[in-house]
Amino acid sequence: MPHSESMVPVRGFGLSVRAGGLSSARHTSPPLTTVHQPVRALGQEMARMLVSAIEGHRPSPLILPTRLTVRESAPDLPASA
Repeated sequence: MPHSESMVPVRGFGLSVRAGGLSSARHTSPPLTTVHQPVRALGQEMARMLVSAIEGHRPSPLILPTRLTVRESAPDLPASA
C-alpha cells in the first residue's frame, strides 16, 4: 500500500486517519476519517520548483490545501461527512 494511503493510528486519541481521501473509507467499519491531499498539484508544483532551482532560483515555501473528512473512526472530532 502506498505511503500516502496508509492508516495512521493516533495514540491517546482513539482514532484512525487514512491519508489519500479514498471513497471506500466511508464503507469500512467504522467509517474511516480521511485526509485528501492534492497529489497531482503537488507533483506539478514540485516539478516547477525543481526546474526553478536548476535555473538558479531559490524556491519559495508552498502550502497546498488539504481536506479532512471526519467520520466515525475519529469519535472525538465533529463529523463532516
